[in-house]
Amino acid sequence: NRFARSAEPGPEGMRGAAWSPGLHGAPLLDGAMAHLVCVPHAQLDGGDHTIFVGRVVDGSVAGAGADPLLYFRGAYRGIAPA
Repeated sequence: NRFARSAEPGPEGMRGAAWSPGLHGAPLLDGAMAHLVCVPHAQLDGGDHTIFVGRVVDGSVAGAGADPLLYFRGAYRGIAPA
């Protein structure tokens, strides 16, 4: 929610968050399950918005066992066992 509502884009919007610079200086949030670093690939017309497509140039996975953060139908949710 913090980053979705940030009025300050760029490094100023990261103030107070624990992060470290990744490839090309991309901010990587500490404690994240995974990191994907992308470069711009395409911009597509999405009607009332623009869809930005990135090409992944670097990535990492922190480890197994953590539950992902899911947002679906207006709420945060978990994954139930199969």
